[in-house]
Amino acid sequence: MKKVFSLFLLLSCTLPLQAQPSYEVKVHPGTELLHVVNYLAEVYRPTARESSYLEAVEDWFGEYREHPAVLHAAALPYNDFTDLGWCFDFPDNELKIPDGYGYLDKIMDREYLERYLILSREFAEKSDFWAFYQEQEPNYRIWEKEFTDGLEREQPLAALTDFYRADLGKTIYFSIAPMGATLKVNLFLEEINPEFSQYAPIIVPFDRAYVDEQTDTPNFAYNRKSLNHAVWHEASHLYWEVMVAPFRQRLLNLDYEDALSVNFNTFADKGMDTYFFIHEVVADGVAILLKRKFSSIEEADAHLAINEGMGSPLYREMVELLDREYYPNREEQNFREFIPHLIEMIENKNH
Repeated sequence: MKKVFSLFLLLSCTLPLQAQPSYEVKVHPGTELLHVVNYLAEVYRPTARESSYLEAVEDWFGEYREHPAVLHAAALPYNDFTDLGWCFDFPDNELKIPDGYGYLDKIMDREYLERYLILSREFAEKSDFWAFYQEQEPNYRIWEKEFTDGLEREQPLAALTDFYRADLGKTIYFSIAPMGATLKVNLFLEEINPEFSQYAPIIVPFDRAYVDEQTDTPNFAYNRKSLNHAVWHEASHLYWEVMVAPFRQRLLNLDYEDALSVNFNTFADKGMDTYFFIHEVVADGVAILLKRKFSSIEEADAHLAINEGMGSPLYREMVELLDREYYPNREEQNFREFIPHLIEMIENKNH
C-alpha cells in the first residue's frame, strides 16, 4: 500500500496543476472552402506542391478558376483571410457577414472582405463544394486521427498548461489543412463569429518537412520535434492574446525596434506592427524554453540562434527572463501575473 501511495504522489507532482485545455481535431469546411478559393487564385502555393489531395482539388475545382470569387481573391496579399471561413455554416452553405473582422479589415477594407465572402459562398454553391467535402471525409478522418494520435502520444498541451498555470478558457480547434498552407492561429474568432467564440483555432498544414513518412497522400503524423514546436508556438499565441488583454494598450504604446522588428510592417499603425512582433517573440520564446525543458539544450539553442541571426536580440532576453525569473516560480505566480515583468523588460530597452 505504501508503494502505491508513493507512486500516486510521484504522478501528482509531475502533472500540471491546471487541466490541459480541451481540443478538437477536424477539417473545418469553411476554412477549407477558402483554402480552395485562395489556392485557385494563387494567393499562396501549398507547402507540398504535389499530393493526391491537390489532384482531387484540381479535378473537382480546376474549371472554376475564372469564377468571380477566385478573381476577386487574387487581390489578397496572403492566405490569413481563411480565418473568415468560420463565417460559413455547412451543409446549408449559410453565410453570416461579421460585424467585426479582427485585424483583417486593417489590411483589406470591409467592402472587399464582405464581397470576398459573398462570392465564396456563390463559389461553394456553383462548384458543389459540400459534395466534394463529403467525398473526402474518409480521408479527413484518417488525417485527423494521425494528428490526434500524436497529441495523445507526446502530450504537448500538458507541458504548455504546466507552463502557463492558467486556464485558456477555450477549446483549441486544430484545423487540419490537407492542401498545405502555413501554421497559424485565428486570434479573433470571437469577433468574426461570436457563435463559435468557445473555439480557438490553429491551422495545421500538410507539410512534408514535419513528417517522417513521405507519401503522395497528405500525412499528419507529425514527428515529435515538429508536433511539439507547432503546438507550443501556435497555442502560445492563443494564451498570450487572452492573457494580455489588460495590457494591450501598453503594448501598443511600445517604442521598440531592432533589425528584425522593422520587417513587421503590415499595418499603417506602427503600434500594431510592434504588437504582433511581440506576439511572435513571446510565442517563440515559450517554445524555445519548453525545448530546453522537454527536448534538449541543443535543439533550443539552434532555434534561438536562427532568431538571433535574423537580427533580434529580444528573443534571447525573453527566454532568459522566463527561464530565470518565471519558470522556477510559476507555482507562486502564473504567467498572467508575470506579464508586466515581460513588458517592463521591453520598455527598459529604450532607456
